[in-house]
Amino acid sequence: MTLLDALAVVAAYLFGSIPFAYLVVKWGTGRDIRQIGNGNVGARNAIRTSGLKLGMTVLLLDVCKGALAYLVCWLLDVRPVTLYVAAAMVLLGHWFPVWLRGRGGVGQAAASGLFLALWPLAGAIAVAVFLVSLAIIRIWNAAYVIGAVAFIAATRWRGVPWSGVIFFVLIMLATLAKKLADEPRQKVMRARSAQSADESAAKAGE
Repeated sequence: MTLLDALAVVAAYLFGSIPFAYLVVKWGTGRDIRQIGNGNVGARNAIRTSGLKLGMTVLLLDVCKGALAYLVCWLLDVRPVTLYVAAAMVLLGHWFPVWLRGRGGVGQAAASGLFLALWPLAGAIAVAVFLVSLAIIRIWNAAYVIGAVAFIAATRWRGVPWSGVIFFVLIMLATLAKKLADEPRQKVMRARSAQSADESAAKAGE
């Protein structure tokens, strides 16, 4: 690995590790996103607990993480394999941010940002399909899967080699694995948040 490869990989991790959900929610509401909703440090939890404006800000910033990682790789003109490693490091940074003692989010937005930058037209088609699907079925995960399938179809239509498609699928599976790994803790946090809401409502009614 050359020095430029190493710089790209380190930069990717640092970009990924910026906890935008924590920072934006803390700035906007004064609350710690790890202690509200399902405790996930990500855009969806920010939307649910802090409103659409702050949540969409988090989403956009998280998407920029992946896009910046790709931009650095492109500017440094690194080898293709380094781009793949950088993509993995963006996710690792988001999952295990050093600033939050390793407690990060799932990384769907960060991964999406990298693939949007890598294959813009296919990414734009996938985003459009995702948004339309979300508006119709109103289930985030299902709409995300539909968008991912649209992205695969669009990349093949654009002539992207199967190696790129397989890499995309592996990244998506990695985010799914992280989501499943976090589910027990998120379930506890949701129950705790619901209990706190009930207690607050009871006090308000006294």
